[in-house]
Amino acid sequence: MSKRKVKILNIPRIIVFLLMIYIVVSLGIFIYNEKVHHYEISGIDYYKEIDIIRMLDLQDYPSYISINAGELKDKLEDDPLILSAKVSYRWNFTIKIEVEENTPIMVIKSSNNVILKNGDQIPYNESFGSLPMLLNNTPTESLTMLADSLSKVDRGVLYMISEITYTPYNSSNVILDNNRFLLSMSDSNQVYVNAKNCDWLNEYLNVIANNRITEPGTFFFDGKLGKIIYKKAKGKEVVVNGSENNG
Repeated sequence: MSKRKVKILNIPRIIVFLLMIYIVVSLGIFIYNEKVHHYEISGIDYYKEIDIIRMLDLQDYPSYISINAGELKDKLEDDPLILSAKVSYRWNFTIKIEVEENTPIMVIKSSNNVILKNGDQIPYNESFGSLPMLLNNTPTESLTMLADSLSKVDRGVLYMISEITYTPYNSSNVILDNNRFLLSMSDSNQVYVNAKNCDWLNEYLNVIANNRITEPGTFFFDGKLGKIIYKKAKGKEVVVNGSENNG
């Protein structure tokens, strides 16, 4: 008769196996219980980081694994002042939040509504602070174009705009430019712009500094880029330049 083989337990292998299970379970419990360590927030200008954290009810730093990125994204995009958002997980228990704001641009005098970057309108409230005032009726297409274009202007210049007037350019009763606006600045200057290229206003302070302009007048930023015209209250029009390398 053949002898039955007796299996000998491999004690070291069992110990290693049990140790691996212990490590995996312990790591899972650690990750499950560990709170968020850090929020990495980008793309905000109007909002502050603490505003975003409070909006998402994350100020108590909840469990990292309990974060639902999709729900947080939807919650952010429900805010009219946010165009889009992306929430993702990062190493070291970090949550990354990327935001594109729908910045408040101006107030419509007739309705007291605020025009946002994408052309949407919402009621004004004091939290928006001081914004330029649009004084007259403006076609929706031109208004939407102006809001988007002004959103590309540096804050330092944008905050200098006090009033905006829709002033289409006419010649012999023919409209040659139906996207033209006149901006009244806080430094007493008047500036004509075209709604398509308000980002040229980023040259405004350079124009004043480089040309040593001290007397209030009218600037024409609605022509060709590199050819900015300045006219004193009583004087001839002159071509002025902005940056050293600009036209």
